Amino acid sequence: MPTDPESYGGAFAELGVSGLSHNRGTITEEWHKELQGRAGAAVLRTMLDNDATVGAILAAIEMTLRAVSWSVTPGGEGTPDDQARAEFLEENMNDMSMSWDDFVTEALSKVGFGWAFFETVYKKREGTAGASRSKHSDGMIGWRKFSLRAQDTLDRWEIDEHGGILGMWQRTGNFNEAVFIPMSKSVLYRTSIRKNNPEGRSVLRNAYTSWYRKDRVEELELIGIERDLVGVPMVKLPPELIKSTNGDDQAAVLEWKQIVSNLVVNSQQGIVAPFFRDPETGNETFSLELLKSPGAKMIDTRAVVMSYKQDMAISTLQDVVLLGHENVGSLALAGTKKAVAENAMRALVEEIGATLNAHEVPRLFRLNGMSTEDLPKITIGEIGDRDMEKMASVIAATATAGMGWFPNHEMENSLRTMLGFDAVAETADDEEPFEATKPPPVDTPLGDDERQDEEDPDVE
Repeated sequence: MPTDPESYGGAFAELGVSGLSHNRGTITEEWHKELQGRAGAAVLRTMLDNDATVGAILAAIEMTLRAVSWSVTPGGEGTPDDQARAEFLEENMNDMSMSWDDFVTEALSKVGFGWAFFETVYKKREGTAGASRSKHSDGMIGWRKFSLRAQDTLDRWEIDEHGGILGMWQRTGNFNEAVFIPMSKSVLYRTSIRKNNPEGRSVLRNAYTSWYRKDRVEELELIGIERDLVGVPMVKLPPELIKSTNGDDQAAVLEWKQIVSNLVVNSQQGIVAPFFRDPETGNETFSLELLKSPGAKMIDTRAVVMSYKQDMAISTLQDVVLLGHENVGSLALAGTKKAVAENAMRALVEEIGATLNAHEVPRLFRLNGMSTEDLPKITIGEIGDRDMEKMASVIAATATAGMGWFPNHEMENSLRTMLGFDAVAETADDEEPFEATKPPPVDTPLGDDERQDEEDPDVE
């Protein structure tokens, strides 16, 4: 069998495929029928909108990542031209019709659905007089907005023979028509790129089974509470009426069944029933009774529900949201869980910046006829708050060992910012050279020679 590339169409030929399972653009990777296609999007929407635990998980992720600072790092060697290109990119981030935080929030919808598709809309920067308002009037092309194309409006994907994503077909307001949005003017965020699946994988996917079971237990729990309050209704009917094949008799039995099923503490709390007595025995032939609960349940449904909630939080690496609802744990464990959650969230937000740097930033510079060599990059800051107590301990310990932290204008302002104080302007004194403080002398027992020198300082 030949092994040289030329025998298979050349070194640049693509022979294999991604292995993505799809049917005419409809992704069929999901084996659970309830989570496939539009029905799956509806289930995920139900989880996002109706479940308190899922809502807390998503709110924790969204609020934490909205607080992340975004900046632009110049490319190249930091020349004046590199700085100017970085300023141009930062101008575009702050000159859209939507705020950057709002864009990040919409991009984070990928957490629940697994993906978020945005159409990039451009504008000419012609000041406030143009059709698309801008803070700048240099005539250059800039970002007008990144517009989300909602997950529940997806019709199908356009995928080539090798599994490459060409674009998205979106159902418009008419719902009978679909418009094609090519990847050449779009950006796709995903939680996972396995098999180049355009729909990624929802962070809630592993939580689905626990959510489904918890939802059913909560429904049964409510029914049980209702029955405990009103009692379990039981109707006694004459045997001949139940066995009768007469249409009127069967309709009467069915009506009694509906009464028993609907008897709750609301408009059905009271009923009007016929009263009959057997002429021979004098006993009632019809009766309606309420069976009271025998007492405590064999299964603690609250514990079952809480167990499923924990599984849901753990599967998303966000079980930190349940801290304080458990009877065990420690401060160290809480810190570890918080660190794990923040690392997971960092990966989510870093993907947004990485995708912009890989696709949108080069596209913006090309549209303006600018070089795409050594492009500036969009970067993110810290996730969560720094542990200032630990930082202070490290600074104190290293300073004692002889490391000169201060005076250092940049370091001082960084610490001031972390502590919530205003930065200070640099003064002429800050430019004076600084010598590291030597560590204090350590008291140690003196040797014989040292004692002698101490007692007789004239001894050489």
